Amino acid sequence: MFFEHRTFWLPKDIQQPQGYEDAFELDPAGGKAAICDGVASSLFAGRWAAILAQAAVKQTPQVRDPQQMEDWLRQQRERWSASIDESGLAWHQKPKLLEGASSTLLWIELSGKDAPDGTPRPRRL
Repeated sequence: MFFEHRTFWLPKDIQQPQGYEDAFELDPAGGKAAICDGVASSLFAGRWAAILAQAAVKQTPQVRDPQQMEDWLRQQRERWSASIDESGLAWHQKPKLLEGASSTLLWIELSGKDAPDGTPRPRRL
């Protein structure tokens, strides 16, 4: 499965492109794509969005298995936490760090197969 794609992004402040708090990840050959909208009011939201988008495409969680989904989220939280050097944080950032980061995650998986319940996929004529 391969899909054609184009991506566009723009930081909310052109003068500070590092303030971009959203992320996307693509795997056109695997038929997967993810987009994350980082929540600006949380600390290191862009980093969290990037971790989620990458993991959703490269290590797609099994959303129908609550335990596996919980384990997947824990792994991503650990990656996020490990990526932060707390020694460089200002005093007012440290309490905010305990709240974690927030992001919306949306991913798609395209498949040429029939649905899991056996329903045939629509055919083009």
